[in-house]
Amino acid sequence: MIGDIITVKGVKCVVLDEINGNPFVIALDLDIESPFGKSNNYKISKLREHVESWFKDTGIKAIARDVDLTAMDGYKGYGALNTVVAPLTFDEYRKYNHILTPHIKNWFWLVTPWGSSEKDNWASNYVCSVYADGSANHSYYDYSYGLAPAFILDKNQYFNKSLSDFTNEELIAELNKRLKV
Repeated sequence: MIGDIITVKGVKCVVLDEINGNPFVIALDLDIESPFGKSNNYKISKLREHVESWFKDTGIKAIARDVDLTAMDGYKGYGALNTVVAPLTFDEYRKYNHILTPHIKNWFWLVTPWGSSEKDNWASNYVCSVYADGSANHSYYDYSYGLAPAFILDKNQYFNKSLSDFTNEELIAELNKRLKV
């Protein structure tokens, strides 16, 4: 299942991992852009508002996860966030890069701040981002990049379906995948 492309409520996702048997996925090809905000703190960012609004509109149900907001320079002042949906952290991107990179088409935000004003004033204006070629870098928080929300699906809600719960297109796609057509 890891590395598979799945569609959940019309949203194309790639499975990055399994957490307690539940798929950890990232949404692909959303074609929605947002500035990060007026600071590099995800908790109070415009990006968070856009991600959570998008997610609410999908009707997808997910399991909460802790998102570590430690900056690249080690600043821990932003703490962590317990949420059902958020972009990947830099550490998560590094861990899942080999799965995700072939599917990247546009730039998107990560939640990891580049630095803090307490350690280095210039770094507090930047947030980690991923470029269309898959390379990670830092970008000014006022720029607009894509949304790539990650979330943990509840396996009991999405993967214990009877055949009648699937559309014909979903069944045909699964058969083609298994037959490698």
